[in-house]
Amino acid sequence: MADEAVQRRTRNLQSGPRSRAVIEAVRAAVAAELDRLGFAGMTMDGVARTAGINRTTLYRRWPTKVALLAELLEAEIDRLEHAELPEGLDPALREVVAGLAENLSRREGVALARAFTAPEPELRGLAETARLRALMRLRVPFARARANGEIAADADIDMLAHMLFSGAVLWALDAPLDGAAQQRLVTLALRAAGQA
Repeated sequence: MADEAVQRRTRNLQSGPRSRAVIEAVRAAVAAELDRLGFAGMTMDGVARTAGINRTTLYRRWPTKVALLAELLEAEIDRLEHAELPEGLDPALREVVAGLAENLSRREGVALARAFTAPEPELRGLAETARLRALMRLRVPFARARANGEIAADADIDMLAHMLFSGAVLWALDAPLDGAAQQRLVTLALRAAGQA
């Protein structure tokens, strides 16, 4: 992430199993605190206590609550960005929606979705970065389909990606994005793209 306030500090930090264990404990603690208190109620002290680490350890790597959220976000977005997509619009959309559903079924994903739909101004930059990265991934199946002639050359792939992303996130905040809901979302996206 380009924003220096969001980047994790790495100078003079250890790496290895202990460091990975701390990172995993902090990710779990951030998700738990977001789930319990929301972003506004989450505190650095509370995260350190829940993670079972010293405040100094926490602040050394993550100087702000936004940096903590960025750490949590990175794993969720990375999982979505690196999944292989099959050929064809329908199977590719199913894969992308399944990836979104997997992220949104995890406590971390739901906590992030709630945090990013909250009004805290300090989250705007991080939320925008997250949306842009997710939308970039969601554009891929539509762009490939347009290039392969599966959908019209003038298909609005930006709107299609936004519709798919917003539909998945908002649905998951109310109910699980289970197989039936995923199928409905893919079917709507295919119809909107000009396929049925």
